[in-house]
Amino acid sequence: MFTDPTLGESETRAVFVDPATANVTGETTAYGTSGSLGVHTWVGQLHRNLHLGEVGRLYSELAASWLGVIALFGLILWVQRIRRTRKARVRLPRPQNHRTAETAVPALSRRRLAGPGLLLPLGHRIDLVHVCRRERHRPPSHHRLVHPTITTDLNTTGTGSSGSTGGDHAEHAEHGGNVAAGPVAEGEPEAEPSGGHTGHGDSVAPADIDGVTPAGFDGAITAAREADLTAGLIEIKPPAMDGTAWTVTEIDRSWPTQVDAVAVDPATFAVTDKASFDDYPFAAKLARWGIDAHMGVLFGLVNQLVLAVIAIGLAAIIVWGYLMWIKRRPTRTTDGTRARAGRPPARGVLDAVPLWIIPIGAVVTFLVGFFAPLLGISLLVFLAVDALIGHRQTRTAAAEAHTTGMDTRAE
Repeated sequence: MFTDPTLGESETRAVFVDPATANVTGETTAYGTSGSLGVHTWVGQLHRNLHLGEVGRLYSELAASWLGVIALFGLILWVQRIRRTRKARVRLPRPQNHRTAETAVPALSRRRLAGPGLLLPLGHRIDLVHVCRRERHRPPSHHRLVHPTITTDLNTTGTGSSGSTGGDHAEHAEHGGNVAAGPVAEGEPEAEPSGGHTGHGDSVAPADIDGVTPAGFDGAITAAREADLTAGLIEIKPPAMDGTAWTVTEIDRSWPTQVDAVAVDPATFAVTDKASFDDYPFAAKLARWGIDAHMGVLFGLVNQLVLAVIAIGLAAIIVWGYLMWIKRRPTRTTDGTRARAGRPPARGVLDAVPLWIIPIGAVVTFLVGFFAPLLGISLLVFLAVDALIGHRQTRTAAAEAHTTGMDTRAE
């Protein structure tokens, strides 16, 4: 796959070569580091931004963020309901012909929904962690996972075995972000991040410099193989400018993970720096495995089947949940008027919350907003709108009470 300035973001020119004759059999446009073609590319873009550009990407990120929060609080409500049911075991028998909104949905259906409703969101929780890590436009201080990096500056001593802040985008290259498929190559111009759902990584064309020949690619590959980069899938990048090195990076994300990288001197083809996946901190390894599992490449077909079951199951319980809500929703508000979307929760219920929970909730909310800015921003907007609505309702109620009082005195 070769970079081409005429192609779109994350697209490369894929050339197919017969391994027996070395003849070129065809070429086409590929997407991402893994070289997705055709339908795979279309589905990847749908997953990334619903084919709506940046607006679609933000909506996709926002929906994925809130789905985790909703599932978590749904679990809390379910546990509370079970506890209340156990405390109130003695109940009066109902007449056989008695039918309420609650019995409109058979208890068997609720029990059937409870199991998938508890298990399937667990699979989504992995994706929620992924969401917290994939959000773009964050300064380097936000990157918390530290792993070995390589330097391509030939005037700098290699630091492959030392810890350096590689950043989320380096770890997340396969799903959109930095150009490096494994460790970040320091000393090269950093690519503009492309967003959380690029799909499978980005490629950036190096600067045009003299001396980049087919023999240079062969020399870089040979040096990388001698440095124990044995993966069949590798990414080779020529020097970005004079005084920098070639980089060869493994991009095999299947188990066992192979994402080692080396920097190679273009003059001597000696390895000047190396970063190994074995040297990753455990947290960085978990992040790498989580992203690859989310992409369905870590364990191959089995991984993809599990993701398909989770996706179909989540869609099914969402539809099932809406059907249950339609049958059981309150149809009247507290003042007797018709409720189109159910009865809103009463205001002031948070006043009964113990005081010690408030600082804990504030800290948790801050952390969630820190690691998932879209979720934090949308939460602030929601609270602001809710506060404005509450203030308006309070003023309206006060005005009505004042008017009623004046009418009473007049009578």
